[in-house]
Amino acid sequence: MMARQASQNGSRRDGPPGFPAPTARTVADTPLWHVRRRPFQPVRPEKTRKDERRNWGGGGRWYNNGTRPGGVAGHGQMGNVGSCQSEEPEWVPCMSKGTNQRLPSPFLPRGLAVAVAFSTYLSPPVQAQCPPSFSGAVEYPALPKPDLRATCMAIGDVSGDGRPDVVLGRRGESLQEISVFLGNADGTFAPVITQPSSYPPNDVALGDMNGDGILDLVAANILGVASVSLGNGDGTFAAPVSFSAGINFRVAVGDVNNDGQLDVAVARLGDIAVFLGNGDGTVGAMIVVPSGAIGASGITIGDINGDNKPDLARAGESSSQERGVASVMLGNGDGTFGEPHLYWSGSSTQFSSFPRSVAIRDLNGDGTPDLLTANAWSSDVSLLLGRGDGTFGETRNIGFDSTEFTIGFRPQAADLADLNGDGMPEVIVANEAGRFTVFSPRDALLGSPLFFPAPDGFTQGNSLGIADLNGDGRPDLVRSTDEGIAVLINDTSSFEIVQQPAGMTIMQGQDATFQVVANGTASSRWRRDGIPLSDGGRFSGTTTATLLITGALVEDAGVYDVEITAACQATLNSRPVVLGVLNLADNDADGTPDLFDLCPADSYKTNPSACGCGVADMDANSDGVPDCLTSDLCPNDPSKTNPGACGCDCGIGLGAGLLGSIAGLAGWRFMRRRGGLTQSTS
Repeated sequence: MMARQASQNGSRRDGPPGFPAPTARTVADTPLWHVRRRPFQPVRPEKTRKDERRNWGGGGRWYNNGTRPGGVAGHGQMGNVGSCQSEEPEWVPCMSKGTNQRLPSPFLPRGLAVAVAFSTYLSPPVQAQCPPSFSGAVEYPALPKPDLRATCMAIGDVSGDGRPDVVLGRRGESLQEISVFLGNADGTFAPVITQPSSYPPNDVALGDMNGDGILDLVAANILGVASVSLGNGDGTFAAPVSFSAGINFRVAVGDVNNDGQLDVAVARLGDIAVFLGNGDGTVGAMIVVPSGAIGASGITIGDINGDNKPDLARAGESSSQERGVASVMLGNGDGTFGEPHLYWSGSSTQFSSFPRSVAIRDLNGDGTPDLLTANAWSSDVSLLLGRGDGTFGETRNIGFDSTEFTIGFRPQAADLADLNGDGMPEVIVANEAGRFTVFSPRDALLGSPLFFPAPDGFTQGNSLGIADLNGDGRPDLVRSTDEGIAVLINDTSSFEIVQQPAGMTIMQGQDATFQVVANGTASSRWRRDGIPLSDGGRFSGTTTATLLITGALVEDAGVYDVEITAACQATLNSRPVVLGVLNLADNDADGTPDLFDLCPADSYKTNPSACGCGVADMDANSDGVPDCLTSDLCPNDPSKTNPGACGCDCGIGLGAGLLGSIAGLAGWRFMRRRGGLTQSTS
């Protein structure tokens, strides 16, 4: 596990505006547990087809820049559970009613006390996720050739073995080629396969363009054409079929006219060119879509306003002002699009702040698509929350100009994925310096992110990929570099309570032991009624997995729980349990509790002036009431049916008399034994 900077999973702090800390009731102003939020609603860019079943990363479908499954540029969708509705976007997670609550502790009465039922208590979570972590970055170089550097990357199963592969576009002044890294089952890659390219690739995407179930390669380049190369199913591609597209820089594939066939959209200098697919690997005539933005930046396809008609989003520079923008064009469902709507992107007002990538993702878990851009020259990322109607709220820029932390130098790409499986996705940023930056969109204004460097000697790259490379259900990271690709395998661990402590009721003076068992190395802190305990006196093991109370007193009764902290700093709280302590003293040690002993100071019962003190406490009719007690008016008639004696027809006895007046003894029964009474839990 690599060294990293983190301020994760410790004590939670108030969030940024719109991300308030949840209100809660506490035990002695200390929370007993956190209840996990519901998972995030996925953003479905558009419809899917039955034959498009390949997916990477815990059951999610992976898209190329937010487009249909079948091709990926390392983008995915996470989570699955409903949405919250609001007129304005909110920086809060969508939570079901009643969750994220902390319950108050029942303070047991001191003295005569018994356990209480826990049917009204929510069970605290038994599992927590550690902050994202990755194994050491591994490099996979392409074939070394002078003047060649990687310019683009896509991830998908191009060999038909069910495992994600990486396709890398490389170009130089006189050479260009496509390098394919076939994935192995363990997250490693086979030696690179290289084939020449007819055109210098500037961007690539993967998708099934002819409906044969094999991924094809779609490429954009700066020589005025785009191309489709049909896949052979073994990691190689046929010769490209090109079509005139003007000078184009970025490409995305998706079904923009809802006919079940993949289409192609390329970002050009001043607009977007859309080519409707024919279903056989060829495309129709070009449709020009004004974008209001210029520059060699990203493009993506997705349903932004929820009308099931794919929309376009592009990153670039405003065509009217020298400033970075994200441009949105709502789809009409027939391959045409409405007028562009522009939103500022990046903290700088200069030309150089224009974004390098744009992604349609649900950043705050409200089920509404949002926008995420990586702004290279202003060294920040922009978060734009969607309103659900195709418009967006105020841009939030996180990064270089923020006082909280630095995203990193010149981010080239950004995307969203749930890296540690806690239902709260993280933003992943690939920086020009070769490292990944990871942070939560909710915690962006709270503290430092996590940094994961690329291998030593690898230089800058401009592509980011997210996919489950080794089939363990956790998203892994890939980025292009000038020399090839760098891979970080996700090794984030979970933390779990496997045995909860158990409640108990004991007599005063007896010992009580509570134990909790968690997987892995962890530290513990036991609490009573929400207050941390310390070793000393009757208490020991307060910071271990086993708490011992030696010779418990009445005042030790209460609600006990333990906070467990894993080595990764993730925390869990155990189920709260009750310790009941009964103060049933027997001063004369005759086996009869003083409360029911008419001679509490005389174990030999020799006081002739007191009933029962001159004889054993006999119970001739075995009704559980000593004969000598005045409450048993029918000592020879256990059925109490003699109408000639007062009380013989009304069932008066110890349970209705003395026991009924002693609060807190519900749940106890008393059994006769020679020489007195003893108790047994019922």
